[in-house]
Amino acid sequence: MRKIAISSKVRNNWLIDAILFISALIVLFSSIYFFILPVGGYMGGRNPNYGIVFIMERSGWEFIHNWGGLLMIIIALIHIIIHWKWIKQTTLSVVRALSHKADRFGSRLAWNIILDIIIAVSFLVCAISGLFFFLGGKYSANPFLFSVLAWDLIHNWSGVIMIMAAILHFTLHWKWVVNVTRKLFPQKDFRRANAPAADSANPVSDAS
Repeated sequence: MRKIAISSKVRNNWLIDAILFISALIVLFSSIYFFILPVGGYMGGRNPNYGIVFIMERSGWEFIHNWGGLLMIIIALIHIIIHWKWIKQTTLSVVRALSHKADRFGSRLAWNIILDIIIAVSFLVCAISGLFFFLGGKYSANPFLFSVLAWDLIHNWSGVIMIMAAILHFTLHWKWVVNVTRKLFPQKDFRRANAPAADSANPVSDAS
């Protein structure tokens, strides 16, 4: 089958997005564990969930969540750097459109910009609150700015908003994802590939 050419820029974008997607899944599944079992300490016998093991110990889930989140932050920063030119141009276009100096966007592009803004803001809040816990802020006697409970609520709900917006963003770009993935991993024509094998398995005798 003829291999469809694809630019290195598109290939790199797909790879960065794939790593970001995988790291997001890691953070998402580990987050579900903490939503189900939010407290891990003994609490003087008042915690009925103490000692419950689901696949692995709580410390293992914390390790996966923390380092998966850190990977997600790093890849997201790379994603922003790669698309920085588009971000600046789109920001200028939004400003010009709002000031009536340019035409308004189409509905698809408008939704894309809105979702990008929601994802960016919620991701920033989630990342900052996540770094607070990653750096041991929950063990501090005098937490920075907010109480530990407030940091926990900020981290959780900013993460929920980010996930919901990311799902909508992924749905909006589903066609692009499918098309690029098919170009990167083209399917073979199995009927044509298996034809020689079938002929050799059933040879035709030459009648004289």
